[in-house]
Amino acid sequence: MYRQKVSIREKIILVLYILLFATAAFSVASLQPHEINPPVYSCPPDETARYLVPKWIYEHGTIPTGLEPETKNPIYGEFSYAYLPGLSYIVMGYTMRAVCGSGGAHSAFNPLLVARYVNVFFGILSAF
Repeated sequence: MYRQKVSIREKIILVLYILLFATAAFSVASLQPHEINPPVYSCPPDETARYLVPKWIYEHGTIPTGLEPETKNPIYGEFSYAYLPGLSYIVMGYTMRAVCGSGGAHSAFNPLLVARYVNVFFGILSAF
């Protein structure tokens, strides 16, 4: 099979694209409110519902089954994203545990911000 050579110029363009994308994505993730339901701004219910899975992993150290009431968003009724947790949720939860300490320990570094940064990392991989 014939492989086309990638020029230095194309490699530089790819690196600049990834850096620009990463800067924009990290900026957006950092500028959003750092709490799930801040008083002035209310996050969309989807982010709140999706965050419940990594939050459970962060607090308990296990992957939820979906039957736990803490993983269900009352807006959605009995539905929970924990019934079929994606790889990103699992990575988020354990990364939150690693960076912020165990679920009982309080850290100055916001677990929600860590979860968003993991999403940014997966987005950068997708962009690459």
